[in-house]
Amino acid sequence: MRSSVYVCKMYRLLILFFPGLLAAQSYPQLLEQAERAVLEGDFATAMTRYAAAAESKQQDAASYLLAADAALRVRDYDAAVQYFELGKSKFDYKSPVVFLYARALKQQGHCEQALPVWDQFLKQYRGDNPEFWRAETEKEMAGCRETPMIRPDWQLLYSDSLNTFPNAAAPQPFGADLLYFSLPGKGRARLMRARGRDADWSAPAPALGLPPEAAARFGGGAFSADGSRFYCTQCEANDAGARNGFSFSAQCALYVLRLGDRGWGAPERLPEYINMPGSVSTHPFVLQQGNEERLFFASDRPGGLGGFDLYTCVRPVDADALDFSFPQNLGKGVNSAGDEITPCYDTKTGILWYAGNGFPGLGGFDIYAVTRDAAGWGSRQHAGAPLNSTADDYFPALRPLGKGLFLVSNRIHLPFKTNTRTQGIFEFGDP
Repeated sequence: MRSSVYVCKMYRLLILFFPGLLAAQSYPQLLEQAERAVLEGDFATAMTRYAAAAESKQQDAASYLLAADAALRVRDYDAAVQYFELGKSKFDYKSPVVFLYARALKQQGHCEQALPVWDQFLKQYRGDNPEFWRAETEKEMAGCRETPMIRPDWQLLYSDSLNTFPNAAAPQPFGADLLYFSLPGKGRARLMRARGRDADWSAPAPALGLPPEAAARFGGGAFSADGSRFYCTQCEANDAGARNGFSFSAQCALYVLRLGDRGWGAPERLPEYINMPGSVSTHPFVLQQGNEERLFFASDRPGGLGGFDLYTCVRPVDADALDFSFPQNLGKGVNSAGDEITPCYDTKTGILWYAGNGFPGLGGFDIYAVTRDAAGWGSRQHAGAPLNSTADDYFPALRPLGKGLFLVSNRIHLPFKTNTRTQGIFEFGDP
């Protein structure tokens, strides 16, 4: 498997130093192709075109920086660092380019190299929103300097058969041995399922029974406690540049499908006070507490603390109408000025697991846990390593039997996963 890593690196070097592979096109042609790819959300193509344009114009540093930005959008941290370093002569402390370079170093796992770059950025930045960039930089530096909690009892149970297809998202266990998840595709996602067998999982297959509408773009969802309702995300448009299993720009809303005598019904849109116009609502998680059904979800609606915040609302279990209470923001102990997404609540322990990027962490989105008691939500706790990594980690989902959880990550895991541009489902046991 090491040979595949070598091939990937050699291909990147060929693109960098042999632009003739792109048919020796002119700088304006390559730049036009790159800009068109950006508009189409095809950042992988944009990255190679910007890099080839830079090479065709005597190592044009500005084009290399555009290639670095495109590399970050496809989460190729190695390529991003290479392009940033090729474009160093154009580093501008009136823009966040140096901040992004340091963050790419951190997500490579090189905090020792990132810290002095951020320190220099803090001293010399003279651009807009200095308070924002200072706060972001100090948060990232704190994530490097604070020693993460190491939990060796979290046992990694990575399944190569479960990850037959790249970019799985939104794992949702159902019963003792069934796992649903979303598999992004062109225009819509496929809803897949795998069945547990022995100590592994079967190869994924399309989920049966649910109507095709359940698998809209990023159509992951959550089953109600009795299995008669399936809450899911539906998006109006395909966002080719989306990542992390959800889109920052596509208009997404929450729907529910109900199981009747004739099977699953069509998706029903939840009320407008949940799906506020002009805002995104996504990542539903549902549970039953006594006679109430509680819904958690993520939204960027007005009045939050930052980007996406976590909200919750309830409805009577025995009511036919989808008459939830007005959603309540989970507050500062849970949410931040960044993004909080993919909630998962454990009714046995009272712990809410979720992902966020607004607090000090190892890199990108990290997994956090917060406990709720009679007094409300406590203080969040970073879940530590190995649950978290320097890559993006999100979509925690509790294993139905025994301790442990699933999560989604774009981390490297040799020999099965050799790059950060794709993501997979990781399973952890807590003996």
